[in-house]
This record gives sequence, structure tokens and C-alpha cells, in this order.
Amino acid sequence: DPGEAPPGALGIDEQAVVYGSDDRTEVGLHPDMLLREAADSVALIARSGDVRIDPSTGAVTLTTRTLTASSGLCPGERFANEPTVGFCTALLVGPARMVTAGHCLDGDHNGTVSDTERASFCRDANFVFDFQRGPSLALGTVTSDDVFRCHRVVVDSLNSAAVGVSDYAII
Repeated sequence: DPGEAPPGALGIDEQAVVYGSDDRTEVGLHPDMLLREAADSVALIARSGDVRIDPSTGAVTLTTRTLTASSGLCPGERFANEPTVGFCTALLVGPARMVTAGHCLDGDHNGTVSDTERASFCRDANFVFDFQRGPSLALGTVTSDDVFRCHRVVVDSLNSAAVGVSDYAII
């Protein structure tokens, strides 16, 4: 069609993100029990405004959006209607330590993390465990016992230089 731009002309990357057959699955449906158990150590990081805890019952209400709404996925793509609430994930590596990507602290997306951004991250970040679908594909129940706050950023690094790339934070 003479009115259409050739692929790539609009700055859209035409390369596949998933190579080969798309065998992604919900964690709760994965056949490997060890993988399902390991997923219990992963928390999503959500902003305070997206996490409401009822003080009398401990029930948690999360403001969710679909991946289509939050990430611009086309409606027909796999997982397009999945609920999402967080902006990053973190891995529990000790009784009171999480590891995440350093860019999760980069509030103004300029490639560096300032003391102000570290403080802002800790004020606003909620670490939410058990936000996953079980074998029935229903979202699990999240309670106040599953939600933790950031006490402080222990160390972080965000360096995109050609040599010595680093992108981590220990919370």
C-alpha cells in the first residue's frame, strides 16, 4: 500500500521478543514444583497509592491495570489481559534484604540515582508477595502480612557504560 510506511520506518522494533515457540506459563501452572516454590521469594514493587490495607481486617486491595493498559500490549497478545500493579520486582535474598534492578530507583529516568531518589523510593515502595495466580488461575489473596516497606537502600549501582555495566540495588 503506497500510504503505508515500510517496517521499521516508524522506529518500531520489528524483532521478536520471544524466540521459538512461546512456552511462557503462569507460575502456578508450571510443572516444576521447585520453580513454583522459588517464586515465593519474588515480590512486586508497587507504589503506595496502589496498595491499600484495611487496618481492621488486614485485607489488601491492589489497584491493578491490564498489561494492555499499562504497557501498551495489543489486545490479542498473550497475557495482554493479565492484571499488573507493580513497576518492578525484587528477590528476597535474606531475612530483611531484597535485590532489585538499580533502574527501579531511577525516578527521573536519567540513568543515575540520587540521594533524593533513594529516599523517595523508600517512602513510596511497597514489596508485595503472593501476587500470582494459582493452579485455578485465580489471583491469590494478598494480606497485610505479604506487604513490606523499604527501610533503606543499602547499596545501589546504575552504570550503563560500555565497560562495567551494573544495574542493581540492595534494599
